[in-house]
Amino acid sequence: WISLRMWDFLTYTLLSKFVLWARSTFGKVSECVAAWEKTAGAGISLKGFRNGIAPLGFSEDDTNLLFEGLSLEKVAWDSFQRKGGRIEHSEITFLDAWQIETQLEEEMAWEQLAHGRVDGGSG
Repeated sequence: WISLRMWDFLTYTLLSKFVLWARSTFGKVSECVAAWEKTAGAGISLKGFRNGIAPLGFSEDDTNLLFEGLSLEKVAWDSFQRKGGRIEHSEITFLDAWQIETQLEEEMAWEQLAHGRVDGGSG
């Protein structure tokens, strides 16, 4: 299989840092939406997301990339203001179940197995 880490390492790095931080801060990744949204159930804007993840120190480009990926909406300029969509609770609940450490261990095991076969080694 191909993983996000293999396919797009930058996005994997940003997403995994965000997920691990959100879990340690809110208990579940999806709980950050409720903590950051101004109106219950309305989701969070790009500005709210940017302010919320400020402790991570991501660049503006990295923040926009992560927001676009999670909201599935392109960040664009409208007049003189950066506009984007919203991230709703339901759009990120899948991250609550993402077992980053387990997935990484499995990938490493598969890579070792593949290298053993390619190299002709015994693993």
